[in-house]
Amino acid sequence: MRPGAVGVALRPARFLAAWPSARKPPPIDDPAARHYSGRLAVRVAGDDSRSFSAGFELHGTPDQGRIALNSPLGLRLGEAAWRADRATLHGPDGQREFDGLESLSEELFGDSIPIEALFDWLAGRPYPDVASRPLDGTAEQGFRQLGWDVRTTRLPTDGLLIAERRTPEPVVTVRIKLDTP
Repeated sequence: MRPGAVGVALRPARFLAAWPSARKPPPIDDPAARHYSGRLAVRVAGDDSRSFSAGFELHGTPDQGRIALNSPLGLRLGEAAWRADRATLHGPDGQREFDGLESLSEELFGDSIPIEALFDWLAGRPYPDVASRPLDGTAEQGFRQLGWDVRTTRLPTDGLLIAERRTPEPVVTVRIKLDTP
């Protein structure tokens, strides 16, 4: 079982407890900051398949930002903030520090998800710091980057992004439905 897998399997019950929201991460002081909100579903398929879904708010840049996760009932599940190579998770169990976004995303979602690339993926384009190639010979369908097939076909009309990583196992699928396309 991957690190964080037990936490993801138990997270919905544990996060239904009230979480004090008085402690806020520091503000993001970058004029290039972007904001996305909507619904997020992560499925990690394998011997110990698990899934997680929540409302989300993503704000900032790959270098400095925060992501907040909310239950379907609107309760705050947790909020993570990052700067440079440090990330902090604020949740019902208190505050935890991580050495970067990769280890933070493993804890949040049960597997590593490239949060830094999501800002560009949600804008319908590849993350500029890493090579990419079109899927199926056409960029209109999406692109392959960081080992993920990123499908952007429905992003402009429905606000739907689907990203899937098949290797290394387990298969991870991320579905994001933006509030406004």
